Amino acid sequence: IVDVKYEKNSKASFFIQYKSENNGRYFHNLKQTVFMDENSEGNISVINGINDESDSFISIENELKENAKLTHILLELGGDNKISNYYSRLIGDNSKNFVKNIYIGTNNNTVDINYNIEAIGKSTKCIIESQGALIDSAKKNFKGIIDFKEGSTKSIGKENENCLILSDKARSRSLPVLLCHEEDVNGEHGVSSGKPDKQKIFYIMSKGISYSDARKLLVKANFNNILDGIENESLNTEINDKIDEKINEKINETNEKISDKNN
Repeated sequence: IVDVKYEKNSKASFFIQYKSENNGRYFHNLKQTVFMDENSEGNISVINGINDESDSFISIENELKENAKLTHILLELGGDNKISNYYSRLIGDNSKNFVKNIYIGTNNNTVDINYNIEAIGKSTKCIIESQGALIDSAKKNFKGIIDFKEGSTKSIGKENENCLILSDKARSRSLPVLLCHEEDVNGEHGVSSGKPDKQKIFYIMSKGISYSDARKLLVKANFNNILDGIENESLNTEINDKIDEKINEKINETNEKISDKNN
């Protein structure tokens, strides 16, 4: 259980990283609450690096007052079952909440993402950005809700989820939802799910890069915008190494299977 309270006019960044050093099945459950008083600003990164046999459960609740700004970066890199629930209430005028998520699903992993942001105050702003990759028989369910409550006039809400599917057996389901109880608001949502673009793959390979490395570059390119938000240099390097390890191993295995099938 992690409770974070930002006092009025305060500013702070936090990094929460959990991982398992040994093999074996473990269970991790994070319950986090964040309260942000007026004019506060916070950046919180949560990095899941447990092994692929273990399960990860995350539950986050936020409440933002006037002019508060909260950025959450949630990296779901490890674990067999990865379940994330995120709930925010933007009760103060001009409050802002940005949620940035990266997930990787391999083997028979299940990735379940549920985000719900309520715009209550006037001129609030919330953005949900989710970038992921699925390999092997991994399954992903994404549900993002932006709810404009009555009185949230002039508020802005945007959500975008992009999933690269790198095998025939992987499955991706997405449900972006916009709810409006107020007329003068701006809401947008978009979902993209599918295999890597063949034209992009061809272009990259025309530069002398292998098919396998071209696919890896496309995955990393989608992740980079979110990873740039990790301000700790050593942690950023560690995260990139972890992503490279998972992507390299699994994409190489997939390519070997394709090659064997063609032969």
